[in-house]
Amino acid sequence: MKNTIPCLVCHQHFKRITRTHLKKHSMTTSEYLNGFAPATLVSEALAYDLGKAFRRQNPMHVEESKQKVINSLKATPKSDIHRKRLSESKKGKSWGKHTEETIKRMKESGKKEDEKRKKLGWKPTPMSELARIKLSIERKDTRYWAHLHYPGVNHYNKGRKLNLTDEQKSNKSKKRCEFLKKNHNHLRMNTQIELLTIVWLKENNIAFEQQYLLRDLRLGYWLYDFFIPMYNLLLEIDGEYPHRTYQAYTRDIRKQNNAIKCGFSFLRLSDHNLDFSLIHATKECQIAHSNDVLGSRTQCLRTKY
Repeated sequence: MKNTIPCLVCHQHFKRITRTHLKKHSMTTSEYLNGFAPATLVSEALAYDLGKAFRRQNPMHVEESKQKVINSLKATPKSDIHRKRLSESKKGKSWGKHTEETIKRMKESGKKEDEKRKKLGWKPTPMSELARIKLSIERKDTRYWAHLHYPGVNHYNKGRKLNLTDEQKSNKSKKRCEFLKKNHNHLRMNTQIELLTIVWLKENNIAFEQQYLLRDLRLGYWLYDFFIPMYNLLLEIDGEYPHRTYQAYTRDIRKQNNAIKCGFSFLRLSDHNLDFSLIHATKECQIAHSNDVLGSRTQCLRTKY
């Protein structure tokens, strides 16, 4: 914090540049500030001291005035009559949901705004297929979209609350796996750990297939991160934090058991231990390592995301 400031005409240092000093240079304060912008008339230390003095004089910094303000902001206790009136006024009203009338009103207002924009020369740009897919995924997560298309159903984890048959579940998993396999690179779903594995496999000249879809009539459709045909190996690379839920833990065990039942060798690596040399190890060592990775997660499992 500077105690003095220089005069930009005579280069002398002062705590404050006054009008009497500027008269010696035949200048006013406005002429000095406009001519030498950005210039100041008071030093930082003096401005801080003046502000401290003003704060002391301010009644809001006195404890009595503070208590008055705090007491005035406190909510007064509501009487029984007031509570009954509030409950009666809220009856029959849907809070947090759009009624059919409000939805119609919103659509009509949107059409009117579009007509106004078109008159001014606005033209809608054509949307690509990938942009439509992303937009549909984003809209399904919102309350408004879920209320329109899924009335009476909670929009979080809709599939778990529906009573689906085994055939419907298999078709659902099939469509999901095929969609992720086709649009994996376009949606930029590669994590940092997966990119490191791709670099390592290319440096060691190992052929691989990313997002390998395992099809089995009994076990269903399962999607694995990598498949290395040289070793008949299915490779899963997990981030520790998202895979520490109970749902992810049970799904990972099923994926591992299904790969072994279908005759593949299986290896699971995590971001805490990316030992790529285990790809060249035996089948028993790979299974033992993947079991150790899953066993370390049992101590800190979460029920929800």
